[in-house]
Amino acid sequence: MRHGIALLCLCLVLAGCSSSTPAPGTTTPTDSPCSTTVEYEQRPVPDLPSNVTRETAIAFAESHAEALAWNDSIRSAEFGLSVTSDTSVVNRTPDGFIIHVTGGVTFQGCTDGSVWVADGGLAANYFVNETTAIRLNHPQNTTDDPREHGGEVVV
Repeated sequence: MRHGIALLCLCLVLAGCSSSTPAPGTTTPTDSPCSTTVEYEQRPVPDLPSNVTRETAIAFAESHAEALAWNDSIRSAEFGLSVTSDTSVVNRTPDGFIIHVTGGVTFQGCTDGSVWVADGGLAANYFVNETTAIRLNHPQNTTDDPREHGGEVVV
């Protein structure tokens, strides 16, 4: 019984010592997000896959779109940069794939000590085959073929 009481007292003492709550009247320093600046590096755009399949075309289009969005945003982002995307093949043509990429960019910064957040949209259609990739930025329709709607050759 004595060992049980001693063990209980020891547990109560240790529980009090392990508390992470500061004592009343004390403050803990916090870093302001405005005191942090992150130096973001450019992301390389991917090379065209040598063997274009549905999967490799999707991976190329998504990686390419994310790299461009990231690289365009690092000039404005002081901290908290993220890029998200989603892709789908909208058409398999006799000579390649038309892929639609959507997503967003979010980044943060500070002005006069106040944090701000900015969001941007990402939308592009890609035509991808073994020899070329053509990007149509902000297509009118998810099925727009970049070759027929003024897309830009990116590879």
